[in-house]
Amino acid sequence: MKNFSGSLFDIYDGSERGQMWKTALIDHDIIVYFAFQRLHDKCDMDGDEMIKLKRVYEQADDSDGFRVLVDRLWPRGVSKEEAKLNEWLRDIAPSDELRKWFGHDHDKWSEFERRYREELASKEELVNKLIEDAKGEDITLLYASRETKYNNVVVLKNVLEERTSQLKSR
Repeated sequence: MKNFSGSLFDIYDGSERGQMWKTALIDHDIIVYFAFQRLHDKCDMDGDEMIKLKRVYEQADDSDGFRVLVDRLWPRGVSKEEAKLNEWLRDIAPSDELRKWFGHDHDKWSEFERRYREELASKEELVNKLIEDAKGEDITLLYASRETKYNNVVVLKNVLEERTSQLKSR
């Protein structure tokens, strides 16, 4: 573990697994670092994927961990009870302009990914909020689209994993 100046303390994460994770009273990045550290440790131990992608229409599962809807629009035909969300982060989704421009046109994918990454760079506080709110649990990013490959959640997952690697290497 890295040596940080400041007080460290254990926080019970509230999961059924009864696991603990470390956090610090230093600054926002340190708290995020320890949340990611917990995710990486779990992934290294059991080989499971720590950030999953799933359609909101699929049945919720205990292995989903922290379930967060990352679409700007609420999915049709799904009640809040059926979705079993922990959180809805609509503002982390692509802007209306970008979403409408892209229109799930595969030919625009590379440019969409570049533009959405730019948007996410300006929404770092939301990315960090997602990590913090998960409190070290697995994260399931929920979306409504039938498209699984050319979808904003694919970009978001990559950004979260890159952020994890950056924080872990500090």
